[in-house]
Amino acid sequence: MARHVLMSPGMPSKSLLFLSLVTTLAACNRREDTDVAIAETAVDSATVGNAEGSLLAASLEGATNTVAPAAIEDVAAMIAAAAGQRFQPAGCAVGTSSGNTVTIAYSGCTGPRGLRAVDGTLTLSLRVGAGGAIVADASATDFQIGDAVLDIASTATYTPGNLAVSTTSQGVGPLGRSFEHVGDYTVAWTSTCVTVDGAWSTSTGDVARSTTADVMRCIDECPTGSISRTTIRGRVITIELDGTDTARWTSSGGGSGSFPLACGL
Repeated sequence: MARHVLMSPGMPSKSLLFLSLVTTLAACNRREDTDVAIAETAVDSATVGNAEGSLLAASLEGATNTVAPAAIEDVAAMIAAAAGQRFQPAGCAVGTSSGNTVTIAYSGCTGPRGLRAVDGTLTLSLRVGAGGAIVADASATDFQIGDAVLDIASTATYTPGNLAVSTTSQGVGPLGRSFEHVGDYTVAWTSTCVTVDGAWSTSTGDVARSTTADVMRCIDECPTGSISRTTIRGRVITIELDGTDTARWTSSGGGSGSFPLACGL
C-alpha cells in the first residue's frame, strides 16, 4: 500500500526525496520477498549451479584416465589441450598451463551437453586428492554462460564420471535474479545431459535461505527436476520443472503459481 506524505509549505524538497526513497526501497524489499520472487531466485540459483557444474565437468573430464597422481603438471597440460577440442567453433576456447595451474579463455563458445554462449576466463588450480582424484580450485569473474553471468569460486573434486563441488559462487541468473550460494552439490552426466543434486544456502542482500535442488538439463531442452526453498520465516516453496518452458511453484503458506523459464540458459 502506498504511503502519502503531507508536505508543509516550508518542508525542504530533499526531505521529500528522502522519504520517497525510503518508501520505494521498502516496497522493493517487499516485492523481493514474495513467494514468486523467492521461487524465481531459487530457479536461477539451481540452473546456474547446473551450468557451473556442466562447465567444470567439461573442463576436467578425463583428467585421471592415464596420468599418474604424481604428475599434476601433466594433468594440467592435458586439461589445457583438451579445452580446445570440446568447444566450438574451433579456436573459441584456448587453454594454457603453467605448473599446476590451467587458464582457459572462452570466446562465444558452444560446448558439451547444451553449454552455449560461454564467454570469459576460467582458472583452475590443481592438486591431487584422495585415491588419485583431481581437485581443482576454480575461479572466474563476470563469466557468461548463456543468459547467466557469474563469479565462480568453487572447489571441484573429479573422479571418472563424477564431480563433487563445494561452491561459494554468486551471479545473476537467466531470470534476472541475483544470488550468492554457499554449499555442496554433485554432478553426473551422459553424452547429452547433466544433473546437479545438492544443497546450499542462498542469500539475497541480507536475507539467507536454504535451497535443495535436483535438476537435469539436456541439449536443446528445458530443465526437469525439483527445487525446494526454505525461507527465514519458515515457509517452504517447492518448484517443479517438467521439461516445458514453465516453472510451477507451491508454497507451504498456501500460495501457488507459475512463471516462464529462460530455457537452455
